[in-house]
Amino acid sequence: MDAAIKQAVETLHELVKEDDQQQNRVAARRELWGQTTKQAVLDAFIEIIGCYNQAGRPLFVDEGHFFQNFESVQLRFGSIPTGIMKQTDYRTSIGIERGAALVFGQSESGSIGVTRYPFCSDLPDEKAERRDDYDHVGLYEPEEVTREFVLNQAKEFFGWAGRTSYRATPDLGNKRSIGFLPPPIE
Repeated sequence: MDAAIKQAVETLHELVKEDDQQQNRVAARRELWGQTTKQAVLDAFIEIIGCYNQAGRPLFVDEGHFFQNFESVQLRFGSIPTGIMKQTDYRTSIGIERGAALVFGQSESGSIGVTRYPFCSDLPDEKAERRDDYDHVGLYEPEEVTREFVLNQAKEFFGWAGRTSYRATPDLGNKRSIGFLPPPIE
């Protein structure tokens, strides 16, 4: 066998071995997410909303499992109907403002992505900045996502939501004032 062909075969075997190891890492991450990490995030979020809903502030927890590979857990402020009718040629609807959200979701690689979404409105407003952008906090190993980690992310999220969710115009009232946001977690 030619030396170049032998080297190519050896390289191919190494690549297959590395791919097998990577697939095993992904399977282990997915298993850890399903067995402990997802429940830890849910428990921490439920603890948070228990405190804030007692104070009369609208927080919700959603568990997303659209695709099994991309399961997520979301902490979010509720949607608020504005009472303003939007009319197009085809239909009439009420404008909705969606609250900010903190999302922990499993990626294809099995890592846990943390993403923050700001308040957004489907009402047109030329004066307001566009707020449909998001903040990808990072990717973490499932074992890094502990109760303390989730609570710290939630603390940062509430401050971030306050900074990114205000509009410069007062035309929709005071719904996103300081009183609408929850107090800091202690």
